[in-house]
Amino acid sequence: AFRKHKVELAKVLKLDIMIEDNPETAAQFAKAGIPLILFDYPYNREITEMGDIFRVRNWEECYRKINIIKKLKCMHQS
Repeated sequence: AFRKHKVELAKVLKLDIMIEDNPETAAQFAKAGIPLILFDYPYNREITEMGDIFRVRNWEECYRKINIIKKLKCMHQS
């Protein structure tokens, strides 16, 4: 049940980036236009890396993607 409310909660909290592994939740975030870092698992491989979805394999990659997303966001705001 909480999964259905993650997007709404992310909007209320004004999150810049979400980290997720669930494919259904990832699709909801993509539709909402909230950047999502998707941890790679066999059960979520049908979700492709596109637009605001960034696939990672570990926390080090996740950290690097967060920094890239932050830089891109700053560039768009300038």
